[in-house]
Amino acid sequence: MNDSSQIDYERLYNTNTDYRTENSYTKIEKMIHKNAQSLLDVGCGSGHFLDYIRRKRPFMRVIGYDINKNRLTKALAKDHDVFFKDITACSLQKNEFDTITLIQVLEHFVDWNSILLKCYDAAAKEVILSVPYNEAPKDLIICQHCYKKTPRTYHLSFNFTKDTFRSLFSDTQLSFAFTYKRVISKLPFLLIKKHLLIKITKEDQDK
Repeated sequence: MNDSSQIDYERLYNTNTDYRTENSYTKIEKMIHKNAQSLLDVGCGSGHFLDYIRRKRPFMRVIGYDINKNRLTKALAKDHDVFFKDITACSLQKNEFDTITLIQVLEHFVDWNSILLKCYDAAAKEVILSVPYNEAPKDLIICQHCYKKTPRTYHLSFNFTKDTFRSLFSDTQLSFAFTYKRVISKLPFLLIKKHLLIKITKEDQDK
């Protein structure tokens, strides 16, 4: 279950000034293995992170997947290599990409762990992701698409902490960092203060 094909999160959160900032991107880029040659950004949206990586690593092959056609149109206009693909349904080959990123993606899925494990299998070196830290559901509304109670953030999974990922991977594979950002939103009551960055290194790779 995911409403990303219908909801324009970039308008909802005014992403020119919210958590998708170069401060966060700087930390994520530094987590990427120095020898990584290819990257898949799942939930790439309009290509903000792709813009950043293209500037920092111009020789890296960078691809984006998203299920919102309006956002993909914006990314295509910037000559990004992006595709209309649903990560829950599309096929990924083992070790297909050196690095796979999921930036503010997993919280929009109920079955987030199966998506993460799928990406882990398709990454040759690492998976890097960002999720809201220890967020609790609140401010429930009726979703205009599925007609079920859902938070105004449209998040479907909550309470992500370091221990969440320690239950799936060994400590030697995990690296953590935090970002702090006050969200300037068209929803004035929404304030996301803290996000958890996680790097999951494949067992046969150096961090």
